[in-house]
Amino acid sequence: MKNTAMGKSITVVAGVAMAALLVGGCGTQGGQPERAASPEQSSVETTGTPQPTAWPTPTAATTEQTQQGGATEETPADVTVEDLLTAVSPDACQPSTRMIDGMVPLTTIDHIEYEPGHPWSPVYLDMAGLGYRQALSVFACGGANFIPNYLMLTGSGGELIGVVSLSDHTDTDHGDVRSMEQDGDSVRVTWVASGSAGANPVERSGTVRYEDGRLVYTED
Repeated sequence: MKNTAMGKSITVVAGVAMAALLVGGCGTQGGQPERAASPEQSSVETTGTPQPTAWPTPTAATTEQTQQGGATEETPADVTVEDLLTAVSPDACQPSTRMIDGMVPLTTIDHIEYEPGHPWSPVYLDMAGLGYRQALSVFACGGANFIPNYLMLTGSGGELIGVVSLSDHTDTDHGDVRSMEQDGDSVRVTWVASGSAGANPVERSGTVRYEDGRLVYTED
């Protein structure tokens, strides 16, 4: 009887051991036992591996703007009266310089003819094709006795763009502009050529235009 009881006990113990092995096998994967994920592992699995930022591909317009420095060139504003009164004078009776109130410094004669409403007042137009209006004006100089007038084209900031001297078109002592009138991108000019003290005046006329980078006068 004692041997029979011992055999049953061994059988029961063996069965329990086998059941434990079977239960343990159900909890494994790939031959390795499962382990609970640590908090650090859970965080990595939740957030995932950081991915590089996907920047948008630049469009053609964006690329062009970047290549040009992102700046656009602005067209200068039209020449103003202030630009004229502080403009660069022609190299005439005095060396070229910046004027003050429309007059060459340290002189009492050399000046721009600026009288609003008069026919010889400055004409504003885009004569040089720069995209803004320049000013064609009369410049007078000569000390006590005026020599033939100059015609000067003033650009942005009072810069001197071109000059025409009426003395190149007359052999008289004087040449005085009487009127200027815009004609498209050129200006019609009438003037009087005369000798000393205004003797033997002769009326003249012609057209001033900007050609090949310079100011040109053509007689009628």
